[in-house]
Amino acid sequence: MFLFGLEEHFGGPNWKAGRWKRPALAGRGGFYPRVVEFANRFRGRNGSVVCRALLGCDISTPDGMTQALERNLFKTTCVKMVEDAATVLEEMEAESQSAVARDG
Repeated sequence: MFLFGLEEHFGGPNWKAGRWKRPALAGRGGFYPRVVEFANRFRGRNGSVVCRALLGCDISTPDGMTQALERNLFKTTCVKMVEDAATVLEEMEAESQSAVARDG
């Protein structure tokens, strides 16, 4: 979501001549549909977008953090999730570029 927000505010219609203009109402336009699309694709690959579900433990608790460390989840599962997120973003960007090229 952070990346979509950066693109919207620093590359979108609110970024003019090196200055960002705050939109009157952010609403659900702009980057929101892309966030939903990203979340749906990521969920399709991994079953969830919630860390607790992805890791199989709740790292906001001492017991959950201990489990994650003992199972080396930050170097295994988390790395895979970051790779999957990057792949989804790359796919979405390629599709966006294809649509721009096609639609002129």
